[in-house]
Amino acid sequence: MKTSFFGLFCLIFIPVASSLAQSSNVMVRPPSSWVEPQSFDAAAVPPEGQGAGYYYLLVDQQDHAHLEEGYRHYAYKILTSQGLQDMSDVSFSFDPTYEQLTIHTLRIHRNGQVLEQMPNTFRTIQREQSMDRFIYDGTLTTVVNLNDVRVGDVIEYAYTRKGDNPVNHGHGVWYVSLTYSDPTESIFQRIVIPEKLPVFLHYANTDQKPTITTQPDQRTYTWSAAKVPGVVTEDRTPTWYTAFSSVTMTTFANWGEVVDWAKPLYTVKDADRKKLAAIASAQFRATTPEAYAEEVIRFVQDEVRYLGFETGLNSHMPHSPLEVYNQRFGDCKDKALLLTTLLNARGIEAYPMLVHTSELGQVSASAPSMYAFDHCVAQIKLKDSTFYIDATIRGQGGTFGQHYFPKYGKGLVIDGQSRDFVPLDKPQPYAIAETQTIDLDSIGGSANFTIRTVYTGGEADDARSQFYSSSRDEIQKRYLKFYGDTYPDIEVRQALGFTDQRDSNIVVIEEYYKIPKFWKPDENNPTVLQCDVSAQSIDSRISVSKFAQRTSPYRLTYPLNYTHTIVINVPEDWSIEHKGERIDRDQYAYQYSRRYADRKVVITTHYETKAASVPADQYQQYIDDHKEIRDNLWYSLTYDTNYTGQSVSSPTAAGVAWLAMAVAISLLLSVWIYRRYDPVPAYSSAWTRPIDGNLVYARYALFVTCILLVVQVFTHPYLFSGLLWLPALEDGQYGEAALYALYQVYGAILIPVAGMSMILFQRNRSSTPRVTSVFYAALAGMPLLTAVISFDQDPNGGGWSPGSLIFMLLLAGIWIGYFRQSTQVKRTFVNCLREE
Repeated sequence: MKTSFFGLFCLIFIPVASSLAQSSNVMVRPPSSWVEPQSFDAAAVPPEGQGAGYYYLLVDQQDHAHLEEGYRHYAYKILTSQGLQDMSDVSFSFDPTYEQLTIHTLRIHRNGQVLEQMPNTFRTIQREQSMDRFIYDGTLTTVVNLNDVRVGDVIEYAYTRKGDNPVNHGHGVWYVSLTYSDPTESIFQRIVIPEKLPVFLHYANTDQKPTITTQPDQRTYTWSAAKVPGVVTEDRTPTWYTAFSSVTMTTFANWGEVVDWAKPLYTVKDADRKKLAAIASAQFRATTPEAYAEEVIRFVQDEVRYLGFETGLNSHMPHSPLEVYNQRFGDCKDKALLLTTLLNARGIEAYPMLVHTSELGQVSASAPSMYAFDHCVAQIKLKDSTFYIDATIRGQGGTFGQHYFPKYGKGLVIDGQSRDFVPLDKPQPYAIAETQTIDLDSIGGSANFTIRTVYTGGEADDARSQFYSSSRDEIQKRYLKFYGDTYPDIEVRQALGFTDQRDSNIVVIEEYYKIPKFWKPDENNPTVLQCDVSAQSIDSRISVSKFAQRTSPYRLTYPLNYTHTIVINVPEDWSIEHKGERIDRDQYAYQYSRRYADRKVVITTHYETKAASVPADQYQQYIDDHKEIRDNLWYSLTYDTNYTGQSVSSPTAAGVAWLAMAVAISLLLSVWIYRRYDPVPAYSSAWTRPIDGNLVYARYALFVTCILLVVQVFTHPYLFSGLLWLPALEDGQYGEAALYALYQVYGAILIPVAGMSMILFQRNRSSTPRVTSVFYAALAGMPLLTAVISFDQDPNGGGWSPGSLIFMLLLAGIWIGYFRQSTQVKRTFVNCLREE
C-alpha cells in the first residue's frame, strides 16, 4: 500500500503543484541600492593543476538583515566539454510561502561580447528532493536552460531572495563560506545588520576576521579573498568533520536562547491537551505508568506513519499533536510532540529534544542557532530515571526503559529551562552474534551450511525492519546472493527462519543451505583438496585503504559489535594449529581464536568499534591492524589425498619408528643414570632414616603420577601417528614439526624415567631427589613449552586447558621444592651406588 500511495501522490500532486508553480511570478529588475557591485576578471584561469570542467571567477554573496534580502552573484568559465554539460543550466530555488525571487542578471560573456540570456518567461517546478524520505518542503525551483553555450564562455547570473521564515521570530543566522571544493578566483561576502543588533561570530578552520564598517543605524561585516584554491576532501571522513573554512554569524548568544526560541513552537494549546487526554484515557488502558508509556510509545512509533510537510513555519514548528493524531502521520518533531503530549496526559514528565544525526556530539561546538539540528526525539523522566525515545523508529523492540536509542551524542531539551546540551552517552545494547555451522559429510563431498544470527538491541530493530518491509523470498534471495560470491553452487536446503522476541528486543534469523562442491583442488598441487570459510559479514562491515597519507579523521562503522563463529564438523581427525590474537585500541577492539577438539574446528572472531572515527595520526596503525584482521577472516582446510584413508591419528611407519627410537633412547638414558649417576649425599649413611612422614605422601604421589602417565600415554590418539608432524616437515616448518614430534612421544619417553624414579625412591638412593625433580620438571615442561611458544597465537595455553596446566605446574613446583629443600629428604636418601 505504501508504494501505491506514493506513486498516486506523485501522479496527482506533483503535476498540479508544478502547474501552479509555473503561474507564479518571477520578477526581473536591478538589484537593490544597498548591494555593493562586484566585478570579475573574465580572462582569469585556474592555477596549474586545479582546473576541472569549469572555474569560478566570482562568488559574491551579500545579505541585508533588516530588509530580509539575500543577494547572490556568480560568474564561472566553462573549460571543457564536461563542464559544458554540467554547468549550462542555471537554477534558482525559493520557498514561495515567504520568499520572493528576483533575477537581476543572466548573461554569457564571449570574446569581449555580452550575450543576454534573460528569458521572457520562466519555468518553475516543484522538485521535492526529499520525497524519497517522505518529506515535502514546498520549495520551488526556477530553471533556465541557456542557449548556445560554448567552451570558453563565461556565465554570469545574479538574483535576490527576499523574505525571512516567520518561524525565526527576529533571530538570524548567516553562513560565510571562505573556501569551496572548486578553486575560486574571487570571493566576496558581506552582511549588513541593524547597528544595535547583537551578533556572535563562530569560526571554523579560519582566523580571518571581517572588515567592520559602521553607518547610521547599521553595521557591515565584509570578508574577501582572491585566488582561493579548492579544498580536496578525503573519503570516509566523519559526518561531523569539515575541511572547509567558514564563519557563522548568529543572533543567539548561547544554547539557552535557542531553547527560549523553540519553547513557544512546541507549546500545545490547552484545548488540544484536554482532547488528547480524553482520547488517551479511552484508548490506552494500562494501569501502571511504565505500561502506559510503553503502550503510547508503540502507538506513536508503529501507527503514526512518518510523513512531513515542512513548508514555511512548519520547517521548525510542529503541527498540532491533535491534528497529527487524527491524520495519523507527521515528521520527527510532530511525532515527538504527540508522544510527549500523550505521556504528559498521564502525568509523566516528557519533553521534545533536538539532536543532529550527523554532527552528533559535535553539535555543541557549532554556533547556537535554530539550524543546528536536523532531528527531534523525546526525553522521558519516570521514577528518578531518564529515558530517550526516537519516535520515528518503527517496530522497535524492548519494553519501557530498555529501548535502543541511537548514539546521537548530545541533545537540547525543549523544556523552557535547559541552558545547555544533555549527554546521550548511556551504553546501548547493539550486537550481532552469528554462528556458521558447516557439516562435512566426507572429504571431497558436499557440505551442509547452517547460519544462526542473533540480533540484539538496535541491530534487532534494523533486522526486524528488514523483515517488516520485504518478503521472505526477497530476503532469502539477497542472502543467497551474498554467500553465492564465495560458493557459486550454493542452494537453499530449508526455508529461512525468523523469530522475533520483541519484548526482549532479540531477533533470530536461521538460514539453511547446501554446498554441493565445497572442496576444490589446490591450484598449485592438484593432489591437495581445500575448502574455504570466512567471516564475510565482518569483512563487509570494515573498510581498509592501504593509502596512509591522511589529514582528516577516518570514519568507522559505528556502533558495531559483531561476534562471528565458524564451527566445522570434520569427518575425521585433523591437524589444526591453534591460534589466538587480540588487538585493543581506543577506537576498536578485535579478538580471534581458532581451536580444534573432537573433530570440531571452532573459529571465533569478535570485532567492535568503540568510537566513530580514527584520528589521522593513528590511521597507519589502523591500516596495519586491519590488514592483520582481514588476513584472519578467511581460513582454508586442506587435505592431501596422498594420505587418503589415514586420519591424523592413524599409525604410520614414520610415527612408529620415531616412537620406538625415542623410547629406546629414554630407556638407555634411564639405565645409564641408574647405573652411573651417584651423587654424594648431604649426610652419611649413618644418619639414614626410614621413609616416613611427608615422604610417604611423596611416594604415593609419585606412584599415582606414574599410573596416570601410563594411562595417558596409551590413550594418546597420536601415539603411533606421524601425520601430526610430517606435513609440517614436508612444508619446511621445522620448528612446528619438532614441537609436534615431541608432543607425540612426550608421555612415552617419561615412562622409563618414572620407573627409574620409583626404584631409586625405594632404595633410598642419593640420586633420588635430583632424578625425581627432573621427572616432575619434564612432566610439566611440555604443557609449559607449548603454552609459551603458542601464547601469541593461542592465549588459552597452546592446546592445554588452563586447569590442567595450572595443576601440573603446581604439582611440579610443590614436589621439586620439597625434594630440593627438605632436611628429611636429605637425611633419607643417603645410599650411594658404590656402597651397594
